[in-house]
Amino acid sequence: LQRPDDTEMQRLLEKADLYLVPNMNPDGAFHGNLRTNAAGQDLNRAWLEPSAERSPEVWFVQQEMKRHGVDLFLDIHGDEEIPHVFAAGCEDNPGYTPRLERLEQRFREELMARGEFQIRHGYPRSAPGQANLALACNFVGQTYDCLAFTIEMPFK
Repeated sequence: LQRPDDTEMQRLLEKADLYLVPNMNPDGAFHGNLRTNAAGQDLNRAWLEPSAERSPEVWFVQQEMKRHGVDLFLDIHGDEEIPHVFAAGCEDNPGYTPRLERLEQRFREELMARGEFQIRHGYPRSAPGQANLALACNFVGQTYDCLAFTIEMPFK
């Protein structure tokens, strides 16, 4: 983001405001936790009912999302088990529409054109309309009617 010679990034920054959270779980990471914060809360499953006490990371990020809005949400993870790069979208959300389906398809096509991304391996799907809205990606996609993905990249 800080390289003035990156013309593609400069064009993006002229058209969009980016809000980045480089580490959503700083206290958990300090204690060696991959999924839970120091209070023991799984931050990826705290999005329906976050609290300032048990999941302040989610609570404060949601306050900023309400303030600024969301057009695209990328929750980037390091997967501990699946040795493939993949994206899990919101196709099983109750509010999933043909517009979101087209956007997801285009996004995946762009990722596939750029390297290690693939679509054969990933998370199992929920039943249509039955996505777990406590998960970050599903919650944000449903709440803001936007393109939302969890991008998984292997540690291995």
